[in-house]
Amino acid sequence: MKRIVAIHLLNDYSGSPKVLMQLLKAWTKNSMETHLFTSGGRKGFLSDISKVRNHYFWYRFSPNPVTRICNFFLCQFLLMIKLLFFLKRKDILYINTVLPFGAAIAGKIKGCKVIYHIHETSIKPAIFKNLLFGIAKFTAHKIVFVSEFLLRQESLINN
Repeated sequence: MKRIVAIHLLNDYSGSPKVLMQLLKAWTKNSMETHLFTSGGRKGFLSDISKVRNHYFWYRFSPNPVTRICNFFLCQFLLMIKLLFFLKRKDILYINTVLPFGAAIAGKIKGCKVIYHIHETSIKPAIFKNLLFGIAKFTAHKIVFVSEFLLRQESLINN
């Protein structure tokens, strides 16, 4: 049985987790072993999806930008370590948005097929955006854009 491991940073009721929820339901309907890694402690579109095996990692959003970036990088390091022990070489790693870069690095190290689903490109500051998109370009086997407009916005077009 094919195993797909989906990653999303923050479970809430916004557009990108809603799209992922629809994919998760389709994968389980097609008898794929489906795992979801997301931050715990919040309800959102990714909560309580039938036949999806949930795994949680630590992340806390902070209104303070310095605390937020420190939390984010710590979260990505912890996620990467967790996935290095969890992933198998034959897994498909589906990363929803460019933010969970720790998952992409773990997937690359383990030899998994890494698929990115890009929902946004307006990440600031530019150095942070360049880091995230650089990691995506280096680790991804395939990049799916949510729209043709976003596809044209970015230079990740090596699919």
